[in-house]
Amino acid sequence: MNIVNRVAVVTGGSRGIGRGVALRLAKEGSDVAIICRSSLNLAEEVANEITKLGRRSLVVQADVGMSQDVSNAFKKIFEEYGRIDILVNNAAIVNFRALSKMSDEEWRKTLSVNLDGVFYCTRAALPSMMKNRYGRIICISSGSGIRGSAYLTHYSASKSGLFGLIKGLAKEVASYNITANAIIPGAIQTDQATGSASEKVLQEIGRRTPLRRLGKPEDIAGAVKFFTSDDAAWITGQVLTVDGGHYLTMDGEEIVTRGFQRRSRRR
Repeated sequence: MNIVNRVAVVTGGSRGIGRGVALRLAKEGSDVAIICRSSLNLAEEVANEITKLGRRSLVVQADVGMSQDVSNAFKKIFEEYGRIDILVNNAAIVNFRALSKMSDEEWRKTLSVNLDGVFYCTRAALPSMMKNRYGRIICISSGSGIRGSAYLTHYSASKSGLFGLIKGLAKEVASYNITANAIIPGAIQTDQATGSASEKVLQEIGRRTPLRRLGKPEDIAGAVKFFTSDDAAWITGQVLTVDGGHYLTMDGEEIVTRGFQRRSRRR
């Protein structure tokens, strides 16, 4: 079976990669529930677009880093759809900060959203998937989780944790016909991923990427679609890099890091 008439949940689905994923899954025939923390107006716009595509959509407000918020959100989703077939853990936060100047709150908040949030959402979705003996779980991670990134140690730690999570989970739920995989996006032109960089910096990153451009949310949405399709039914516990060749070099990261260092010295 393909993903027609499946029920998908996308966290952080109001903009950027999440928006692109939600719309792609709807175009492929799935109903889509969007979980967002604050951008309700943007999430409603995405939901309206999904409705125009002939699919049902539900917007639920929740902070995925809060266990009770997630429980309440999934209760509403189950009340609306009765089940969950696809979960895309996309919600994340990122902010530059030197570790020596990082507060407890900054560290804890980053891990609570980026890692704990994936645990909470996956735990909430699994009983339905296990009961129906079908599930597709996709986590949006980052190259920072493999290489590490200066001034993003909290973010790097949270994204690294996702790799262990999906590999252990893949073994745990395989007998229920549930797969768990992760995607590493390259430099994607979204507000969150590139909002702190100037247009000149973005152009330089694109120029130094082997395929000579920044990525688009649609590029990641295509990879998510693949992991939900029958073509990926025998793939689990894997990490797919979708980056235009970006991580073959470290040029892009070095450009952004140098820019942050210069700004820090001026403060």
